[in-house]
Amino acid sequence: MEYGGVTGYQNNASSLTDNCYNLRKVTGNGSVGGIIGGNAIGTISNCYNVGEVVGTTANVHSLMGAGQGNADTTVTNCYYLNSLSVTDTVGTAKSDADMKAQAFVDALNASQADAPWKMDENINQGYPIFKWQK
Repeated sequence: MEYGGVTGYQNNASSLTDNCYNLRKVTGNGSVGGIIGGNAIGTISNCYNVGEVVGTTANVHSLMGAGQGNADTTVTNCYYLNSLSVTDTVGTAKSDADMKAQAFVDALNASQADAPWKMDENINQGYPIFKWQK
């Protein structure tokens, strides 16, 4: 089984997990990831995870549980909190302060014409939110 904070599993060339975040703890007895549990093929982009990730297998990571190193998996512009007990070979580790700064919002928005992310220190524990959230 695959357990993810946003998506459990994707296995299609047109699969896209984009512009998402996870703040909560994700636990499972298989492949566990803060954003996606397993990715056989597809793209993950413009995401971040600050939630704890706990599992019982080797495929437990801050962003993506299974599929790291898979040639058919593309991970771009994704981040995770550097103090999490599990790390990734994909994505970029950031400090709590870095993830609550305007520069982090700018990084999430960098490749997107519509710039969906914004900061509001009073919502979401100070982490970036979507423009439509307030």
